[in-house]
Amino acid sequence: MALRIHFTGVDLTRLVLAPARIAPASEIVLSLQQLQNRNISPRFAHWRQDVIRQRSHAAQLLSGLIPKADWFPSTLTPARDVFDSGEAAVEVLQTLTDALTGLASARQAAGWRNPLLGRSPVSATVVGRALVEYQALAITPYARSIRAQLETERTIRSRLMASRGIEALITSLHPATRWNASVMEIPSEANRDIYLRGRGLTLVGQFFSGPLPRLVSESGTPILAYPVAFAPRSAGPLSCDASVSGNVSESLVAMLGRTRSAVLQAVADTPGMTTSGLAERVRISVASASEHATVLRKAGLIASHRQRATTLHSPTSLGIDLIDGADPRGKLPVALGRVPVLV
Repeated sequence: MALRIHFTGVDLTRLVLAPARIAPASEIVLSLQQLQNRNISPRFAHWRQDVIRQRSHAAQLLSGLIPKADWFPSTLTPARDVFDSGEAAVEVLQTLTDALTGLASARQAAGWRNPLLGRSPVSATVVGRALVEYQALAITPYARSIRAQLETERTIRSRLMASRGIEALITSLHPATRWNASVMEIPSEANRDIYLRGRGLTLVGQFFSGPLPRLVSESGTPILAYPVAFAPRSAGPLSCDASVSGNVSESLVAMLGRTRSAVLQAVADTPGMTTSGLAERVRISVASASEHATVLRKAGLIASHRQRATTLHSPTSLGIDLIDGADPRGKLPVALGRVPVLV
């Protein structure tokens, strides 16, 4: 079984890698599905333990509303689920609230019952408040780490497409993905054919996604969401931003000097920078750049990924915090920090 996406020559010129940004509503749905998955990927294991340990009523309520797999609001797609203002945030989360409330009502009518609500109707107010509480518990504390890994992922894929072409990019999305002439084949539960016919295709990285790429929108420019794959191997398991901040001062004393600070700043300015690129930017030898990068990597400030004979370096969330000089426990990304309680 496979999903086959048919490209024309025009579509190949309109293949786009979406910016590396967190899509909170999408990640909420996907993370709740991961929360219910006992055979979870190792990179989510500590996150899942932390969320379950807090015994959140909101997490339990929403887990009862969201199916364990396959479900996704038809009105919500990752590329359009990025909001830059408080007003847009409310609108996007309100869309998710309406979708969950409607799903719950339909299931209740068929005899389904949520243990936390009994037979009481699932109200939009209850769902909205639960979404805001869950976001504050399971997404916001990890936002810097998620964003750093998404940025690393996109940078590596961009370089892959630039150096080896579109076929290399497409086949990197999943080990079983194939490029057959002008057709992209992805493992799927059903045989389907999608003809782009000049509309192009947008690729969107999702952090909490399952293992397979999936087509999440067919209207306008179709959107294919793919799971982040490179970053977990280079940046390690997902960690709470607040939990790592206590190690910063000790790391500073142990490792940072003028040259090493310049190397870290260069990596932060240009994620995916090569070792030779670092040497040129900081005006040191390649051997020296490699040595400094190794120390920074061991300290958890940068992540390195091997691509053929080249090593690419990108900042971790801890490295970004160090450069920003911000306490992640007191500084939230603008979009996530402004979301009011939905009513």
